[in-house]
Amino acid sequence: MSREVKRTRPTILIHMAGIVLHSRKGPNPPHSVEEMNRVNVQGSINAMEVAIEEEVKRSIFLSTSGVVGCSSSPPSVLPNDDSEFCTQTVGAWPYYFSKIEMERRVRGLAPSSRWPVGFLRPSMILGPGDQRLRSSQTVISFLQQRIPVVPGGGVSFVDVRDVSKAVIKAIEAPTREVAYKGFLLGSANWTLPEFFDRLEDVSGVPAPKVRVPSILVVAGAKVIDHFQQKRRFLGMAHHFDPHKDPVRTEMSSSFWYIDSSLASRVLDFHPIDPLQTLHDTVQYLLDRGAAP
Repeated sequence: MSREVKRTRPTILIHMAGIVLHSRKGPNPPHSVEEMNRVNVQGSINAMEVAIEEEVKRSIFLSTSGVVGCSSSPPSVLPNDDSEFCTQTVGAWPYYFSKIEMERRVRGLAPSSRWPVGFLRPSMILGPGDQRLRSSQTVISFLQQRIPVVPGGGVSFVDVRDVSKAVIKAIEAPTREVAYKGFLLGSANWTLPEFFDRLEDVSGVPAPKVRVPSILVVAGAKVIDHFQQKRRFLGMAHHFDPHKDPVRTEMSSSFWYIDSSLASRVLDFHPIDPLQTLHDTVQYLLDRGAAP
């Protein structure tokens, strides 16, 4: 990377590389928690060090709204860009912990205004174009009717097209408006029942109707995980299924609501109608054959 920066002499660094792994278990082919930390944390540190060494004038890092915007109950005040890291809630979830650590370490490398750095923090990214079918996994599971019950959590999401526009605006905005800020990007804060009902409206696939208190959903996931571990120990199962990891259930029982006011003011962030985002996501997945 250093060689390429020396050759091209960029004035702005945009860092988007990362691995998403929602599991405490390992190994999880094709990635492990250790590899994710190397990429998400150390890789970002390496990029920032090169930016400082080569005197890049501005650096923008893609993070996630989950570094500040997650709670175990509906927040009385929506988390905003000045909110503290929500380590108490997400600290046991490897991906979000890696992003918190990334932001802390990168900020520590650039303490002065000479090396301005900013962070974009999108919530769950939906919309067309998910070629690897990763960020839209929740919608795929819904379309395939693989969600048996509805936990009591809440979700925030944003259209990938709005995230792309925000990146461009972060490049164009005055440095003083972007430096040392974290811009939350979300178009809707909905309960999970509301989210699934809206998916039913745009797809015609029936939403799951059984609503279970979050405490029971999490407890059930831990029981299933316990039996999975026993089966692997006895040689009855050879692979760990990360989709059955309790982390995913814990996450679905949490509230991911955020306030995107700062992005609206500074980055002219005015997101696409969330129903349009869901419609375009579903249509893209159906065209790709990712769901029946």
